[in-house]
Amino acid sequence: MNVSEYDLAKNLTTGVRRLWRNALTASYRPRSGWSPAPSLVVLRPTLRCNLSCQICYDRGENVIRESWASPGADPASELSESAWVELVSELTRFRPTFYITGGEPLLASTLIPILQVLKQKGCYVSLNTNGVLLEKRAEALLDAGVDKIIVSLDGPPETHDAVRGESFEALARGIRKVQELKRARGLRRPVLRLQCVISHLNLNQLEETVAEARKLGCGEIRFQHPIFAFSSAACRVSEEMKSMMTWADLSRPRREWLDLTGAQALAEINKLKRHDPQIKVAFEPDVKDTDIVGYYDDAQHAFPNLCLSPWRRMDVSPSGAMGPCQGMYVGQFPDSTPGACWNGPAFRSLRRHMRDHGLFGVCNRCCHREYCSPRMMGLAIS
Repeated sequence: MNVSEYDLAKNLTTGVRRLWRNALTASYRPRSGWSPAPSLVVLRPTLRCNLSCQICYDRGENVIRESWASPGADPASELSESAWVELVSELTRFRPTFYITGGEPLLASTLIPILQVLKQKGCYVSLNTNGVLLEKRAEALLDAGVDKIIVSLDGPPETHDAVRGESFEALARGIRKVQELKRARGLRRPVLRLQCVISHLNLNQLEETVAEARKLGCGEIRFQHPIFAFSSAACRVSEEMKSMMTWADLSRPRREWLDLTGAQALAEINKLKRHDPQIKVAFEPDVKDTDIVGYYDDAQHAFPNLCLSPWRRMDVSPSGAMGPCQGMYVGQFPDSTPGACWNGPAFRSLRRHMRDHGLFGVCNRCCHREYCSPRMMGLAIS
């Protein structure tokens, strides 16, 4: 079996494994809080970033935040290289797909060692980056064998730089560097995908953003509906929720800052149906066209009161905290191993609570919750 055949077989196996796990959790969530091994593990080697994006839900004056600290070490600290290697070696036992993000992961000195361990174990790995350092680190990423690189693009050059700070030319050079290295080495991977967060800052230029993707030589762009809170009350959480968490840091941009309506968003999204057929256009989260106005305008819109992330996903913070999503953590490495945490008392308690009572207020417009009835949704790899 040559390398291409091996990669195809590996990725098919990964997809099938993710499919059946997601199919199981779509319909089987026992009262005990038990869950099969996660189909996705999200790694955040750092929360440091080299940009100050207006749309970021971690930074800026438009952010609503509620947090409480760990009773132990500072949760903002970052694990050492040796600790990350030990942790990801444990996580590979789940046989999930891996998604690496941040912060800006290319700032982390631990990134390449993490990638090397994951690829040595035969795992599928995608990486999300703002692209500023992509040119500099392109060779190391290809050497490590990352499967997919997702680069943030928020419009044509002027719009992108207005949203994120001056960075378009750097990400364009990085994309070209990756493409040149792939051609020189005869590689099909890493796949390059662009990611655009919809906001009032770029809403009228979504078609131009697709055209920019074509100019950059990328065959895929995904538009993300924004994550936000309708009011400060949406980020308040109960003492019961706090009792389940090791620590949390919850934030969302205020809905009032997002200066657009659902009708405006829907009109622009409908224009993309006439997009360049050479470019694959997708959206996340999975919101039906008939529900888009409700997503943007109505906090009480009748979406399913459900999130399957606690049954499908483990998120790991820079300090080694583990939980179902960023900001909500129920275990801490090395005090607990990933296996012990995943079906440990705190994680199971959280699942039972969400099974019986549904979402927390802070989950209202998260990109990971369900906006349609549960489906298998398993083969798509982030």
